[in-house]
Amino acid sequence: MIRSEPEDRLYWGILVAQLPSYAHVELTTRLGLRSETQQLMRGLALLHRYSIELDTPGLLPSRVVSLLDPVDPVALALAPVIYGARLQLLDYCKSYQEKWRHFHPDLDGNDLHELGVPRGPLYGELLRTLRAARLDGVLLSRDDELAFVRSYLQRM
Repeated sequence: MIRSEPEDRLYWGILVAQLPSYAHVELTTRLGLRSETQQLMRGLALLHRYSIELDTPGLLPSRVVSLLDPVDPVALALAPVIYGARLQLLDYCKSYQEKWRHFHPDLDGNDLHELGVPRGPLYGELLRTLRAARLDGVLLSRDDELAFVRSYLQRM
């Protein structure tokens, strides 16, 4: 993924990575940066904002995922260059990229429909909750997910 990025954008990312968010906004406005570069800068700003928390041992996988899901993939790929000495942060970034990023619960929207979940924002909320619970080892199987949703629906 990073190999296909234009070199100038990667250099730009390294150059601006440690700048505060307001500087990113100012640079974007003054220089009229392309949308891909703006997206990279937003990702770098998020990574910078969460870097202290991501350097804390013992974070639950669901917390790491909630922090890193909105971060641009190129910003994540630059993390080893920018945060090379911060091993905990780099370990979380690596786990996110290799294991957690594309992880989904066993149930999907069709399953929720069959269980009688009313259409709407509740679908997304339940799927995010199931994903977090599976990542953290709270729910271990499809049957656990089904039981969780059924229990949730009974409380509604």
